[in-house]
Amino acid sequence: LSAEATGRTSGRVVRRTSSVLGPATFASIDCASRHRWLLIEMDADRHDLQGLPDWREMRLAIVQSGSMHNSCVGIELASEEYGDIFSAMVEDVALALSGIESKDRRLVVLRERLQKWNRFLKEHGHRGLTEDQVRGLFCEIDFLKRRLLPTRSAVLAVQEWLGPEGAPHDFRNGQAAIEVKSNGRTNA
Repeated sequence: LSAEATGRTSGRVVRRTSSVLGPATFASIDCASRHRWLLIEMDADRHDLQGLPDWREMRLAIVQSGSMHNSCVGIELASEEYGDIFSAMVEDVALALSGIESKDRRLVVLRERLQKWNRFLKEHGHRGLTEDQVRGLFCEIDFLKRRLLPTRSAVLAVQEWLGPEGAPHDFRNGQAAIEVKSNGRTNA
């Protein structure tokens, strides 16, 4: 997209990224600003954006594009400093929306995903996790892989993993709860 946008001073370069089911999603570059976008075809209006996160580095807007007949909810990367976060976020949002055909349900899922990203960014900023948080995350994933996945379905195991949500315990199944702890030492 960047190469195709080179030399153009107006308009938008757009490529469809989604599968056939659910809303069409498009990767896009605005030729004037050189900003990257994720466009989600939803036939939405500005009222549908009320209550969604308001970031300076990544903005939400209703976008019309010549190659699409419906309006789109657009997520714009306004600051390249957030490029890695933007890439992860739009991939997550597009995946969460795939297969959802109802406009109302799409808006609910979009709102939920963006609120999760909003909580993450408020807590960690664009720099991500600290060294201790990364260590804790890897320990939780290791526990998930070694202890839970061999004994239950992957879907159930991931549903039981509450650590990323900031819950009191990292894993919960009914009344049983597990908290995974780590330290900086290695076993020798």
